[in-house]
Amino acid sequence: MDIAAIEAKTKLILDKNQISSPFVNVFDIAATEGIAIKYRKFPLKSRSVSGFYFPKDKTIYLNVDEPSERQVFTIAHELGHYFLDHKTNEYGVYKRENSYQGIKHTNEKEADCFAANLLMPKNMIQEELSRFPFIKEGNPAALLSLRFGVSNSAMTNRLKNLGIVKR
Repeated sequence: MDIAAIEAKTKLILDKNQISSPFVNVFDIAATEGIAIKYRKFPLKSRSVSGFYFPKDKTIYLNVDEPSERQVFTIAHELGHYFLDHKTNEYGVYKRENSYQGIKHTNEKEADCFAANLLMPKNMIQEELSRFPFIKEGNPAALLSLRFGVSNSAMTNRLKNLGIVKR
């Protein structure tokens, strides 16, 4: 996985969409690319699926039962598959699941990395921390997650990966 290339790709997308501060609106980014977002209630056996991208109709399908922060990350993840030009599975979809059995496939790791860099760019996090130094006290992920519109766990993971908070 080439993290530097993924960071560069997300920077280009943010620049193209004139996004320089949080909240990163993935709905607008998808619309700019001609990708529709549709909400679906998934069958019981597929409830662990957060969403998937179907390239044939350029649509991201989201699980209506997921929290909004999860849906935002799912859109960003599926956009990762799209922008990173990942090949689809045998059903012609990129599928996002909450839980994985075993180790994640490289494409899934790359799409997660893309989503984290798109929704929570390092430079935006650093800017927020310098503008509002009190955020560093206590639980910075709690406040930053609200500012960036992501889940607390997504922000915690991002801050750990950036070395801003200890693992």
